[in-house]
Amino acid sequence: MRSYHQQETFYDNFGQYLVSEADIFGFHNTSSKKIMMKNPVRASFARIIVALPIAALLILGISAATAQPRGQCHRILQTACEDTKRHAIQPCGEKHALYFGAIEHPQLRGRTNRIASDGKQRENRKFNRNARSSNKQISKTLSFGKSQKQKVDLYLQQSSTDAPLIVFVHGGAWRVGDRSHVQSKPAFFNRLGYAFASTGYRLYPEVEVEQQARDIAAAITILRKNADGLNYDGNNIILIGHSAGAHLAALLGTNPKYLGRNFAAVKGVILLDGASYDIPAKLTENGQSKRLHRFFEKIFSKNPERQRALSPTTYSKSPNVPYWLAIYDSGRRASEMQSKKLISLLKSAGARTMIRGISDTNHRELNQELGTGKLSIDTTIATFLKQIG
Repeated sequence: MRSYHQQETFYDNFGQYLVSEADIFGFHNTSSKKIMMKNPVRASFARIIVALPIAALLILGISAATAQPRGQCHRILQTACEDTKRHAIQPCGEKHALYFGAIEHPQLRGRTNRIASDGKQRENRKFNRNARSSNKQISKTLSFGKSQKQKVDLYLQQSSTDAPLIVFVHGGAWRVGDRSHVQSKPAFFNRLGYAFASTGYRLYPEVEVEQQARDIAAAITILRKNADGLNYDGNNIILIGHSAGAHLAALLGTNPKYLGRNFAAVKGVILLDGASYDIPAKLTENGQSKRLHRFFEKIFSKNPERQRALSPTTYSKSPNVPYWLAIYDSGRRASEMQSKKLISLLKSAGARTMIRGISDTNHRELNQELGTGKLSIDTTIATFLKQIG
């Protein structure tokens, strides 16, 4: 158990870094991103405004030392957390600590990981409840390795046979996240006539990005082996990934070495707000913070050859998965640029492509609200799937 002083010191320090690190996880809201795009001089001020609710949550909500009333903390939670009840302040703070624990910073990493570890079991239980509260129960869980992360959950329609299969790859900066974070997706895709699977994969630094891609390929292998017994079509698979998961899905959809004989079974790829399809270009983006630059060098190394080898744009020439849809937050410039570049290359190589920018959302909500009817992406995805047939 950490002392009061340890908690206070951690959250004071932690709050100072939220501004520079928030863009990794897409916590910026639309209005602030427009300010940054139109007036770079005001960017620093805008980042402070955007990160203030989260910083205030961590400092006011968790630390016992706060001059603000609980009512103010509750209002902050309405912005920064999904659960706005006062008793959820601590789990919400732990959730943010877990997510921001992906950031490599020598003064914060150890403390962040300890807080994340303390809250991880409760956080996972909460996310699992949320994932199932609005969706069907998991129909079947298949294992493709010894790690708890090497599992894939299936959400099936009992009355359907030979349904096409959606395989979801979660995001989390290659370092966090879980296959249970599906929100409304299983119910949405089931309604469209698809079986739905959400796969886990081992995370960095336990494994490198190459092994993560192989984990997802192994999940597809086990899904295909069980297709006949579970009444879905293992030869008609659509990959969908968010953020880092979009990068991994795109890598599998462009580089046949990962899927091997299973490559032809994947008919389409849906990319949700990915911003890392061309890693060398990512590392040279204008306006990128030094800390963000170091983060990507940590994940993808400083080796240009390895960076290119892990870039889906490197493999954009045929053979590729035949159908592609890229959806991006229109206020997130990095995602827009990288999505347009990949889709343009794939289209030139003969793939059938769609690309859509979504306004009035952010990186996180674009993923969490898929299937709820709140965003236009539901219609876009349904239209795209009809094209595949």
